[in-house]
Amino acid sequence: GMSDPSSSSAAVSQEALAARAMLSLAATGDDAPKGREAEAADQMPDLLRQSSPSPSWMLASPMGSPQHNASLFAELAANGKGPMLPLQMWPGGVAPPKVAMPWIGAAAAAAVSGLQFNLHSPNVSPPGSRGGVPVGNAPSALSIGGAALAAAVPTATLMPEGLDAMPEPTGLSLESKTTTSLVIKWEIPDSLKKLSDIGTIFWFVQFCKSDDTEILGECIFPLSTSSAPVKGLQPCCEYKIMLRIESRLVQTDPPTLASPWTADVFSTLDVSNIPARPPPPLLHRISSSMAELSILAAPCQREEGHYSCAQSYMIQRLEGPIPEDGNEESWKSVPEVTSVCSHPTENELVPSLKHRRVPLTADRIYHFRVRAINNQGASPWSEVATTLPPPTPPEVKVERMTPFTATLAWAPPEGNGFKVVQYRVFQCKADDEDDVTETQVAAGESATLPSPASGAGADGADGGKFGAEVPTIAKCVSSETVGSWEGERVVFKVDSLVPNCNFKFWARAVSEAGASDASVAINVATIPLPPTQPSDVSSTDIGANSVNITWSMPRDDATNAATMFEVKWRQVVKEEIEAAGGDEAAIAENLKEQDEVEGEAWSSKQIGCPQEAGVPFACEIDGLKTDSLHAIQARGMNGGGEGPWSEVFVFSTSLPPPQQPLMFHSSDTSATSTKLSWDQPLDEAFPVTSYQLRVSLTNADDSNQELEDDGWDAISQHDENDGRLSKVVHGLQPGIEYEFQLRAINRNCHGEPTEPLKLATQCSVPSPPSQPRCLERSHLSLMVLWSPPPTNNGSEVVAYELQIRKHCDGFEWEALPEEIGNDSAEISNLEPNSSYDLRVRARNALGWSDWSPESSLDTLSLPVPQPPDSLAVIPTHNSVTLSWPHYQDHVTHYVVEMQVGDDWTQAAEFDGMISGQLARLKRDRRDAEIDGESDRQRKRAVLTLSKEGLQSNTEYKFRVSARSVGGEACSEMVCATTLWEHGTGLSEADMAKLKGLCESCECGEYCERFGRSRYDIETLSRMPPDELQKVFDRLQVLPKHRDTLRMALCQTLGPPSKPRKFAASCDSITLEWDAPETNGHPVAEYVVQYAQCGSDEDETIERNEIRCSSTWCKISNLVADADHVFRISACGQPRGLMMVWNQDTVFRTLAVECPDVELRRSLRQALNTSKYADKVAAQLYEEQWTVEVLKAMPAEELADVLRKTRVKAGAVHAIVTAFHGT
Repeated sequence: GMSDPSSSSAAVSQEALAARAMLSLAATGDDAPKGREAEAADQMPDLLRQSSPSPSWMLASPMGSPQHNASLFAELAANGKGPMLPLQMWPGGVAPPKVAMPWIGAAAAAAVSGLQFNLHSPNVSPPGSRGGVPVGNAPSALSIGGAALAAAVPTATLMPEGLDAMPEPTGLSLESKTTTSLVIKWEIPDSLKKLSDIGTIFWFVQFCKSDDTEILGECIFPLSTSSAPVKGLQPCCEYKIMLRIESRLVQTDPPTLASPWTADVFSTLDVSNIPARPPPPLLHRISSSMAELSILAAPCQREEGHYSCAQSYMIQRLEGPIPEDGNEESWKSVPEVTSVCSHPTENELVPSLKHRRVPLTADRIYHFRVRAINNQGASPWSEVATTLPPPTPPEVKVERMTPFTATLAWAPPEGNGFKVVQYRVFQCKADDEDDVTETQVAAGESATLPSPASGAGADGADGGKFGAEVPTIAKCVSSETVGSWEGERVVFKVDSLVPNCNFKFWARAVSEAGASDASVAINVATIPLPPTQPSDVSSTDIGANSVNITWSMPRDDATNAATMFEVKWRQVVKEEIEAAGGDEAAIAENLKEQDEVEGEAWSSKQIGCPQEAGVPFACEIDGLKTDSLHAIQARGMNGGGEGPWSEVFVFSTSLPPPQQPLMFHSSDTSATSTKLSWDQPLDEAFPVTSYQLRVSLTNADDSNQELEDDGWDAISQHDENDGRLSKVVHGLQPGIEYEFQLRAINRNCHGEPTEPLKLATQCSVPSPPSQPRCLERSHLSLMVLWSPPPTNNGSEVVAYELQIRKHCDGFEWEALPEEIGNDSAEISNLEPNSSYDLRVRARNALGWSDWSPESSLDTLSLPVPQPPDSLAVIPTHNSVTLSWPHYQDHVTHYVVEMQVGDDWTQAAEFDGMISGQLARLKRDRRDAEIDGESDRQRKRAVLTLSKEGLQSNTEYKFRVSARSVGGEACSEMVCATTLWEHGTGLSEADMAKLKGLCESCECGEYCERFGRSRYDIETLSRMPPDELQKVFDRLQVLPKHRDTLRMALCQTLGPPSKPRKFAASCDSITLEWDAPETNGHPVAEYVVQYAQCGSDEDETIERNEIRCSSTWCKISNLVADADHVFRISACGQPRGLMMVWNQDTVFRTLAVECPDVELRRSLRQALNTSKYADKVAAQLYEEQWTVEVLKAMPAEELADVLRKTRVKAGAVHAIVTAFHGT
């Protein structure tokens, strides 16, 4: 075995081996036995009985997916140590030894469990071992399937089944020997013959020289082999042969087990005689300047056991004839060439001297001989092998080409001492060099060279039909002189070629010495056949003096394609027309055979053939006579000649178009008409029969006018005065610039139009605006708007006048005091629940338009006021202060009531205070409107009253009623308890808070004053601003500290509820929400912020802001069909700075369509995206803008209008550029 007795290891427990037998083993090939688990379990008792004082280690690969037990292999890794044997992965289809299967299964299960161990093993292979991995040599770690694997395996388990130990080879002896080889034999041990599975047992042979340890070679043989040759040795030399038996899983793998070596020394035979005389060299002249030489070896064994092997060969060459005197000095030697004798029994080629190429001179004779050499001497020279010089190649030329034949000629070549007896002529198509045709012709005889393709049957001009039978001319020797030839020449004619095709020709001359090299190949092209007759001759675009002629070539192909065309024409004279009775077909038939008529010769021109496939054949002919009959013919031309003329085509030229009208002017232009006048063109031969007029707008888009004749109207009647013609055009629009064009017509066609005549009609007052319609209404006002006039009649509308009257008899129209600059107006100071009639008119520079249709609109009824909400109470020891927000403009008065017993008593002392506060609020709002600050809020939106003279520590109940013309609404009851009058002051906790407040505001000296007055932080923070101001005055707080204290005392209200969409339109959204928890602090106002949502999530939103005093608000001037984000905050005092916002909410305005097709089309042309263009058009239409008004605006004013409409900056630039070009 391969065990190392010096190593020590712990024994593997029987429990571990028994548990290992329970693993599932995977089959590794088609021959793997089935039921491997049961077989492994049966083998376990034998494995347990085996004694192995020093277990080995074996590396293995996981074989499939067996079940595993990780704890078992951890135990093996911890207890097992010792030398290792590498076990390679078995390839598919090869099964490992049966005895190794349990251990392989264990290693496979370890691989599945992911165990990893460090591996070490000594090198136990014999010195000088060669091939594969040495026996017992394993790497320090082997990674297989992601884990390094090891399993303890006793060495005895690797022994083949039925064998206790690997036997030592016996009977190594010599069977036979030569000078270069030994045949050894040995005996197969009886213990190996009895084995049933010998597929893993092999003989391993190594050899070296007896006096050297360097291994010269090795080989592996199956166990059934008992002899083997050892070749490639040196003569008379001793060699050491070593033999042993090895166990290998696969023949190419390193061994797993091996027997001891058996060795012996054997010697080769020595050469005893000089070599035998070799046969003459084999010589083949492959060209005039190159030969191929091969040497033959003679048999080397003359008698049994005696060899005359050749160890090298010497070759000699002689140029020219062999000397008759036997002089050896002319022979030239080449260096000796060594060789290994294969002990032939008959003549055979020497492998190292086979097909050797030797350069030669083209016109010389060469002789070759050879002799063999060994250490006993040299053999006699072989017989001489001779090669003769072939003729020189002929110089082939082309003498004549036709569509189907080619005549070749060449001068007889030099024979180099030998007569030329034959010629070999070769032919192929230029684009198919693989298909070569050869013809052999004896010198002085005739032959025909066939062609791979035939063009017989095509028409030609050489002898009538090129496909007719043509005699073969193959004169190989002639003394006549033709062309540039002088003396003898060889003429060879090739028949049945393809017209208009490229061919290659070359030839070889043959003499007694052999065939010459091939001549230089010549490339020639056969002549094409003349083109076929053109057909379908017709004309297009016939003019007064020109015509465009087209035709087709129905049968053109590669053999007769036309490269040029000739077209001829002439005028048909009157006599020919009369002879044919005016029939064009008869005229063409009569002209078919005529080439010239007296006084009328044919004119002709040549044109090239179109290069692109599919392009029709056409020719334009100029200089023809107007309104005359002409005849035309065409024919094709190429290198093969001229094709037949086409049939005669007869056509008539047309009349020339009339001249352009002269002196085209306008006069007497009004707002709706103009008078056009012109001079009639003078053309007596072809007079004008009528006129056509085209009227268009100067800036009109003519993209839809695809045809030249679009928009032309015939002038049915016109006036004539002093040679000038005139026409009055009616139905024009005022203030519009028009373009007029005129053209004349004769009996053939129309002429060129005049240059556009531009003129503008006179301006007029605008047309009436649209009927006024209501945009918003209230109980005291109406917001109305209207559409501008459809046309301004050439002058921009600068103002509007709006009149109103009550909708009943007897009331006169009243105009608003000032003119209106835009298309909307607000009418105020109206009566509630009343009906009014309205009308409007527009004014431009020329005056006022007519009144628009009247419209009847109604104001709203006065609403019932909402009950006051958010009532706040602040009690002291002898008073209660009430406060509530005022946000209903129609409320004219508030009534404060206090409950006394079961009855409610009005506090009359509050009437004057409430009236004063409401008057001040109204005055502030009026001042803001006068100052133009319509968005400025009133200074006070909260009403505050104090009830004095109350008893301390007493509960009081109050309520407030809001009154207006529409009715009265009462708030809910609020309760307030006055403070205890005889208290000792503020508590320590309240004083500590008050002190902290004063110190933070850097006014600590006021803490004691507030405390003595019993003002804690909660009481001060709930006071209205006016009441707090009175407290500051009474306690003498310096002005520089008042704002700081006021900001510190300001209470931050919670956020309102999430807004809800109450109503929406294309440019506005009405929101409503719930008030926040006030905790006794009134809401002075609400701040609503909004913005259009950006396209990018990270884009910073610039929010707009409006303020209101109620829990609903209408936000106008929004972008149609767009998302907008809203948020709301409640403020405890007007213009509060500390705000808490509710959650952002997104609502979308309604989409609006623009019915103005012209406006929508203009914006689509100006902008890239039609979707955004339609949105901008809808916004502009909603604001009553039209294309005419927008284009009439200056560029800067137009840009301002677009920006106010919230059009994107890039779109503003694009629209201004499209409308004004700047």
